This record gives sequence, C-alpha cells and structure tokens, in this order.
Amino acid sequence: VRITPNGRKVLSVSTTGRALLWGRDGRQIAKIDLPEAGWLHDAVLSPGGDLALLLGERRAVLWNLENLAWTPLRSVTPITGAQFFQDGRQLLTGSSDGTLEIRDREGTRVAILGHSAAAIRDLALSPDGSHFSVALESGAIELWSLKEAGMLWHRADHNQEPVNSVRFASKGDLLVSAGSGDHRALLYDEDGQLLQVFRCADDVSGAVFSSDDTRILTYSSDGTARLWSRDGTLRAEMRTPSSVNSALLSKDMRFVATASNDGKVRLWDLDGLLLATLPAGDRSVDSIVMSGKENWLVSASS
Repeated sequence: VRITPNGRKVLSVSTTGRALLWGRDGRQIAKIDLPEAGWLHDAVLSPGGDLALLLGERRAVLWNLENLAWTPLRSVTPITGAQFFQDGRQLLTGSSDGTLEIRDREGTRVAILGHSAAAIRDLALSPDGSHFSVALESGAIELWSLKEAGMLWHRADHNQEPVNSVRFASKGDLLVSAGSGDHRALLYDEDGQLLQVFRCADDVSGAVFSSDDTRILTYSSDGTARLWSRDGTLRAEMRTPSSVNSALLSKDMRFVATASNDGKVRLWDLDGLLLATLPAGDRSVDSIVMSGKENWLVSASS
C-alpha cells in the first residue's frame, strides 16, 4: 500500500493482479485488473504522485494515476525492484536476472547500466541520486555509481542467504541491509566497510534508519521489532504474537508502528512501551504506511 505525496490518494495492490486507487475518504477512484502481471507484490510512486509502477511476478506496469492509462514494461525477466529519480522524469529498475536499467516516464529503456551478480530483490537510490544499492538473492549487496556508470563494491556478508532489503541513511553515507536466513541486519559505510551487525532471532524482513540516522529499526518473522543504536546497542524490543511484516519509525521519533500476522497494527514508544493496538481485520496485515504529515496511517491486509 502507498500514499501519494500530497496525502490525497491511496494505492493498493493485491495477489490477484488488481490495483486499486482510493480517496482519503475511503472512496474507490479507479481499479485495473492485470492477470497477465500475476501477483502484484509492490507499487512504486513517482515523487509527484502522478505515476505508479506496479511490480508483478511476471510483468511490471506503469499506471498513470491522472488519466488512468497503463503501459506494460518490456523486460526479459520480471522487474523486482524500482525507484523513481527525484525529478520524476526517469526511474531505475532491477530485474530477476540482475539487469539494471534506466527508463523514462513511458517505461521505455533509456540505458542499461550493467548486471548484478545475482537476482535483484530490492534496490535503493541514494538521497542525492548519485549512487544506488541493490540487495541480491545470493546474500550480497552492491553499491553502484550513476556518474561513473559502474559497480563500486560488492559485499557478500549474509552467508549466501537472500537479502530482503537495503536502505540509505538520509545523508547517503551509510547503508543497512536486512538478511533472510542469516537473521541479521548489517550496517555499512559508503566505502563498503562493515560497521555493525544487528543479530535477530529469525528472518529480518526489513531494516530502516530513523530520520536523524542515529537509530535503526529492524522487524522480523519472530514477531519482534527491535530499535538499535548505530553502535549495536539494543534500545528497545517490541514483541507481538506473530510475524512482523512491516514497521516504521515516525519522522519526529515519537513512536514505532508495527503490522503483524495477527491482524493488528500496534503503536509503541521508543522505549518499547505499547501505546495502542489498532484492529485491522481478521487477516494478516502485510503493510503499513504513514502520510507525509504523519497524522494518519494506512494498513493493507492479505
């Protein structure tokens, strides 16, 4: 689930190949059914909120959220990760065969940047748009330069287990990766030096920086979200009865929100104290996002 930057619309995708566009009041604005795309597992919004790239298990589709036209992207293998550049004119895509490409707003390939060493599971652009990092199925992460059009470093520190996500700090000088089978999140500097290991009890679904880059939030399939200092000190544990599928840390660092398999969204303070439990249905809550002004949350269930 995604919220447009202006906070007026919500975009959701489903395992049936359907994408839905909603108003903030819960009114359905539009929908498209894309059975040829297969299971839609993610959506990426342009900075202006007028375009969405829908990522399916077989095909990716660009959906114009203003005129509601959609265009399938040509790709030899499925696109598994993507992000728009800050000006919204182009986007970076990565595929299951490791291909990295730049495309324009119509989805046309502009350039092939190269090939990663394995299937791409996630990618992230640095805040200044000069670099990007990819998380690989093989248990490695890579840092690439857009200016030099090449890979700067490749680190295989996740014991050959898939890497679920990679994220930059707000200054672009640090990266954190979340490992699956090795149950760890890893902190790197921009030169690829491993700075810290955050050990969890089960698969780490994701890891994100706080807005001031002093904290790292990890969330795992053992039902626990953990808040760490960059030096590896565990600051708080937030335990739920079932797998934590999504978590976020508010920009003002007042609370953490978690979404779990038990159908509940929970709010916590930064010491791990439960503030509120929000029922979100009888099914697993797979995703939560926060509006830009941080005055409302949206959850999506399977």
